[in-house]
Amino acid sequence: MTNTQKEENTETVQFVRRKMSLTASHDNQMQNLADEHYGGNCSQFVRSAIEDHARTINGVNENLLRELSDDIFEIKDMVEQLNSQIHKQDNIDNNRKPSNGEYLTEQQLITRENSLSKETLKIYQLLAEDYPDQRTLSSIVANVSLSEDAVDQALLSLKTRGDVISETIDNVPHYMISPGENTMSGGKI
Repeated sequence: MTNTQKEENTETVQFVRRKMSLTASHDNQMQNLADEHYGGNCSQFVRSAIEDHARTINGVNENLLRELSDDIFEIKDMVEQLNSQIHKQDNIDNNRKPSNGEYLTEQQLITRENSLSKETLKIYQLLAEDYPDQRTLSSIVANVSLSEDAVDQALLSLKTRGDVISETIDNVPHYMISPGENTMSGGKI
């Protein structure tokens, strides 16, 4: 039996009455979902289910999930980049903050830095920029244009002052700024 009716969008739609068989469990589930989402209209529920299933079979929902997943990974990368930038800025700010928590003036910072040789300060600043990452001796030498002996002496000086620590990984020393109180960033130079 066919009825012609007008729906809300003013299109003429033809409805077809079908005889179907459902298990009692499926009928119960259909009625509950129709009651919950379609005001008890089982026909509307079945029409929506057919359209949704057609989209799934044609891969529309899979593409949406893939796009959402890609977007999430892009956002994750952006957050990691922002966190890295924030961390680097915090290191720069902490380099100016003594242990009492007050920021140093530009002149105080220059005075503190002048207590180190230019070469030693250059190495310290390189390590400060990378904190909390570590660098090997060869990595430091490649970035500061100094001889290995000069870098080794500067690192020894910084380690003696408590500004730098080292850790041996696979028999290779790795250097980083000391996270303790006796560092330039902690205010005791």
